[in-house]
Amino acid sequence: MAGLRRIALNILTLLKQYFWPKLSIRRLRKMVARNPAQLEPIMAL
Repeated sequence: MAGLRRIALNILTLLKQYFWPKLSIRRLRKMVARNPAQLEPIMAL
């Protein structure tokens, strides 16, 4: 489980760098947890 969590955090870190540079990782995790559909257009790239 720790490995999956690490992978998810790495993906969020990469997305943060390119799409939401001003958000903290904590805030980004909460934002995605509330509305996972926000990641669909980005993950399609």
